Amino acid sequence: ERYNNTVTYIQKLGNDYMRSNWNALDIYTPHENYGVITNDTDYHPAFTLKTWVDVIEEFVCKMEPKPSIFIFNAGLWSNNDLVNMTLQGEIVEALKKYDILGMYKTTTMNWQQRNHNMKEHEEDLCNQTDYCFDLTWIGIVQKDLYVDKHYVDKHHFIPSACSYNNLQLLSMLSSIAARKDLPNA
Repeated sequence: ERYNNTVTYIQKLGNDYMRSNWNALDIYTPHENYGVITNDTDYHPAFTLKTWVDVIEEFVCKMEPKPSIFIFNAGLWSNNDLVNMTLQGEIVEALKKYDILGMYKTTTMNWQQRNHNMKEHEEDLCNQTDYCFDLTWIGIVQKDLYVDKHYVDKHHFIPSACSYNNLQLLSMLSSIAARKDLPNA
């Protein structure tokens, strides 16, 4: 059985706004220059949404095809709004309301963090969502493997190291699809 898989990357930096140049219904339509803005004066967002719930209700659930899984992550932003327990519950409820599975991705440790413990808000989100993409194993990698060998800076892995994370995610998604857990499959 074949699937028509699509992946959409939506960036929301902490409690800042999510902006999109396209409406949800035409996000998969071919766009001029592959959708890359080549001139700042051409940037006129079709959507500016403040909260995660707004992003789900006003954008994600209106995409055609509607996503089967919503994978989200807090990132290393100082304005991380996902620490808010009320917001966590609202996100999970919005996803359930629109029959979209939720997967929380734990935040990759930076090169100086030396443990594999989840932050409290990440543990809460992993317990509330349908799936948890847990990358805390990165915290136990030998310290001398971090510096200069696996990070391009203090927060970001080199591409080959990211490929392990991608394989882990693809394996999880394959398992979910094999179990037919996808609501829109």
